[in-house]
Amino acid sequence: MALSKIMALQATDASRRAALQLAFQLPENIEEARGVLHDTRYLLENFLIIGPREVVQPPPIQLQPRASRPLSVARILLLTVPGAGIFGLLAALAAYASGQEMGSSFVLAVGVVLATLVLGRRSGALFALLGVVSHNLLVVPPVLEFSAPTFPEFLRLAGLLALVLVLPTAAACASPLREMCQRFGRSWCLFC
Repeated sequence: MALSKIMALQATDASRRAALQLAFQLPENIEEARGVLHDTRYLLENFLIIGPREVVQPPPIQLQPRASRPLSVARILLLTVPGAGIFGLLAALAAYASGQEMGSSFVLAVGVVLATLVLGRRSGALFALLGVVSHNLLVVPPVLEFSAPTFPEFLRLAGLLALVLVLPTAAACASPLREMCQRFGRSWCLFC
């Protein structure tokens, strides 16, 4: 019996402390304070006492790669050859605008990245090969004539092909790594 009285007194003291904290926040005007208490009572009886409401969280969006069949060779050629032609012209313009042959490498790299990510490795490899050939045809003197490939052109082709091989693997690993970093960051961050 004595224990229940002590528990009741402690609960009463906690309730009184909470009421005192609320009273300090009331306006000084008595009528305004009564209006706030009336509104608080209404909210308490009509919303809070009804019971806790279940908060519905939408499920997290998970992007799964679509299980699709690989593109046919005809589609790869149909999509890659015109794209490589357009990017080859843009690369030649970049080389002439910058005054250096290396100006075309960056444009070709962007085209190879897009072709690899959108169409796959085969398309990226074909794009890299066509890009280096268009560079030889449009940029390396004499212009509009094929010349023997030089060491920098072989190096450019090797770099673009390495990009074609590494990029899809890096893209596939990016999502799990990003999730792992976010979990690790949340565990150490005080504000997340």
